[in-house]
Amino acid sequence: MTGKKHNHVIRDIKNMLDGLEIDASKFASIYLDAYNREKPMFILPKREALILLLVRVPTL
Repeated sequence: MTGKKHNHVIRDIKNMLDGLEIDASKFASIYLDAYNREKPMFILPKREALILLLVRVPTL
């Protein structure tokens, strides 16, 4: 969707939550990838997801 690597999106989410003074662990979770490795993920509420999308959208 964004063309960015997973680890870059995770970094951006952590930075965004830190900037909003929100504890990232509140939304953190883990999933298993195709190789059965644990990978971090965030389950964001609508507000935080929209903030993330709005700051990442290039200007037209």
